[in-house]
Amino acid sequence: MPFSDEELIAYLLGDASPELAARLQQHLPQQAELLERLSQLRHVLGQIDSLAGIFEPPSDLVDSTLARIDQVAG
Repeated sequence: MPFSDEELIAYLLGDASPELAARLQQHLPQQAELLERLSQLRHVLGQIDSLAGIFEPPSDLVDSTLARIDQVAG
């Protein structure tokens, strides 16, 4: 494959240079394996994006952590 995963990811994220994007688009119709790899990477990037949600720690995190430390230390 003439493209690295880093180049393909840059393309998917819109960070590829115009030259790279043009070269990639030229190869896409001719290489099914390239299209498949792009699809796989798009799926992986989608999974990463889905993990980017807001995480709210438990309200008693400090108290429960200190209690565990006391249990272990005691």
